[in-house]
Amino acid sequence: MRRISVGSSVGQEEFRMNTHSGSGANERVLDDRDPDYWGMILDLVPPVLRAWKIIVVATIAAGALAYFIGLFNVSHPPKVFTSMTYIGPLDAAKATYAGSVLRSVPVMKIALEKFANYPVPGTSDRERGARLASAIQFFPAMASDPKQPSLYVLAVSDSDPARAQAIASSLIDAWLATTKPQPEAAARLGRLLKATETQISDLSTLINELLKHPELLGSKPGNMPADVASLIKLRADSMEKVEGIKSELAGIGADVIFSPPTMPDKSVPDAPGLSPWRAVLKAMGVTFAALLVIVLLRHIVLLNVNSPIYGSKMKRICQALPWRRARKSVS
Repeated sequence: MRRISVGSSVGQEEFRMNTHSGSGANERVLDDRDPDYWGMILDLVPPVLRAWKIIVVATIAAGALAYFIGLFNVSHPPKVFTSMTYIGPLDAAKATYAGSVLRSVPVMKIALEKFANYPVPGTSDRERGARLASAIQFFPAMASDPKQPSLYVLAVSDSDPARAQAIASSLIDAWLATTKPQPEAAARLGRLLKATETQISDLSTLINELLKHPELLGSKPGNMPADVASLIKLRADSMEKVEGIKSELAGIGADVIFSPPTMPDKSVPDAPGLSPWRAVLKAMGVTFAALLVIVLLRHIVLLNVNSPIYGSKMKRICQALPWRRARKSVS
């Protein structure tokens, strides 16, 4: 009997040691285990499935409401007509300068003097200028070479095709007027032109006299011999100078307009109205996402309220809600 009790005590001791070591091993396994994200996601599926009717019905209702609202609020944007003018050929520097001048405030102000009701009666000058600036486009023509002088397109858009053409013509006239020199510069160029023309006349007289009297070409004591070739070259240079002065005085001529402003086609169809389906899809997506978030948050709150770890904290949060405090104060 004694031997049995000793053996039994030894067995009990071994059992306790094995039990203690086994529990420690299980604790280590539980501590080293990673969070079960898939399990968390799967736990959120049942509450969503239980509320599927509410989610589907509310999503469809939101889409239907957005569709009917869109039908009643469909607006057709007004027709826009564009008059096209081909200008050039111009090199890149002149084209850049022309584009900036055409959109400048002084040129647009001059161009709009003939259109007091642009775009609608009662519009301020600032708004008129901003509206016209947004309606002007200046860009290279199709298949143009940026390295060589090319054609450029002046496009003016307006709701009235005739007014679009007239504004384009007025803009071009105002732009061409800016290419001419100012009064002081014009007077200076005029004096230089007159002097150069006088010089050409004197050179022509001298050349004719020398050709009629070849003996004058010989050298005389104290005089250098006359060189007819040099005089002819000087006259040619002066004539070229005269042409440059005249070109500068005239500015850019109307011959730079390759094609005058066109009359836009009045048979352009109405622009299509905005489709309500985009608003429908947006409303359905927002409603579906909002209901899904509400269902999941409700499930998480109810799950944590009954949790022994977070239950007390969730109850304190619920008690701190504003409407709960208001209800308590009323009671």
